[in-house]
Amino acid sequence: MSGSGAAHKEMRVVLKEAKRLGWYIDRYSKHIQLKHPDGFHFTVCGTPKDATACRKKALRDLAKFSYTT
Repeated sequence: MSGSGAAHKEMRVVLKEAKRLGWYIDRYSKHIQLKHPDGFHFTVCGTPKDATACRKKALRDLAKFSYTT
């Protein structure tokens, strides 16, 4: 991970799971871009207003394109 600022604790769970599944993680100030090795990517907010809902949705999205290294 690179960039400025720290992700919300709920988002750190997402980052840890993404890393475990083999996703590439690009940090940009308040947003985090997750890239799948097959080319798919999506962006999540690093400091969401509803962190729990955002975490649950992001983990569901990661599971759709799981890629274990």
